Amino acid sequence: MTSLPSAVSRARVQPVQKGSVTDAITLLNDGRVLYVAGWDSSPGAEIYDPSTNSFTPSDPTPYPLYDGTAKLLGNGLVLIAGGRNLGWWIQSQAAIWDPLTGLITQIADMTTQRARHTATTLKNGEILITGGVSGYLGDPYVNSSAELYTPTYVPITIDIKPGGYPNTFNQNAHGVIPVAILGSSTLNVQDVNIATLWLQGLSVKVAGKSGNYLPHCEDVNADGYQDLVVQFQDSDDWIVSGDGSATLTGKLLNGTEIRGEDAIQIVP
Repeated sequence: MTSLPSAVSRARVQPVQKGSVTDAITLLNDGRVLYVAGWDSSPGAEIYDPSTNSFTPSDPTPYPLYDGTAKLLGNGLVLIAGGRNLGWWIQSQAAIWDPLTGLITQIADMTTQRARHTATTLKNGEILITGGVSGYLGDPYVNSSAELYTPTYVPITIDIKPGGYPNTFNQNAHGVIPVAILGSSTLNVQDVNIATLWLQGLSVKVAGKSGNYLPHCEDVNADGYQDLVVQFQDSDDWIVSGDGSATLTGKLLNGTEIRGEDAIQIVP
């Protein structure tokens, strides 16, 4: 039997500004935590920053999120869905929270009312929303349906390990993974916001203490268009046995979301 330590280090955390129940709490890519208030007359969101051990208010949500979900998307945004209002009526509303601006934007409703449901991220970046209850929470009925949320994006072409094929990976490998975003007549790679890029959960590698990104442009496929080559920091668990492709997500400088996919092969 493993013995417990005789002393545990504890630190007092600043209280949230909107005390409520059954809130949605989401870990963000930069280590901060999004806290979406649940049952409250003035619904809203707050950000917990572990570096300052404090909460700061963010944009108000369009409706109270009691028994709803808040799910991190592959592009760093957060999908807020469902829940119930102060009158116990279950909602079908949904919204997107942007960590760069702190703003929440309402989007199209779900296909049905849902509270106490689940939201699961699939490998292709879609969110599978299932089950829960619908109607009036005082007399709800079980919802056995499911639906998919597909982030809107502009498709791009990428080349993992440019110049090589097949793109083989070892699950226990370490180092960096080069990925080329291929330019074209419709994509100027200078318009790519490098800070928003993710390769299936992997972040862009930065240079030492400076924190600068190390991309470069070249025409990797000799088609006359400049391509953007970016290095991603490898990790043990970014791929699993059976994966046949990897997905890159991100944004252009104007906020347009982009997504590209390339085949990979896992080897012993």
